[in-house]
Amino acid sequence: YDSVPDEAEIDPQFLDGITHLVEHPIQIAPPVEQKEDISVPVYLTKKERKKLRRQSRREEEKEIKKRSGLAWPRHWSQK
Repeated sequence: YDSVPDEAEIDPQFLDGITHLVEHPIQIAPPVEQKEDISVPVYLTKKERKKLRRQSRREEEKEIKKRSGLAWPRHWSQK
């Protein structure tokens, strides 16, 4: 602490600008725009993952059958 001056050595003119008030700067927008939607990853249970896999595989098989002509599209069979 040898480099820190004593209170008697400090220039009084220097202390005039120091007050007990705290200055809070205004908040401004960051210069870079952030993404609109920040998504949180969804963690599924083992059972839910299996169910989703089964459903998507079933839908994919239906699409393949419709494209190959082995199954009628749903909106045609309702007429």
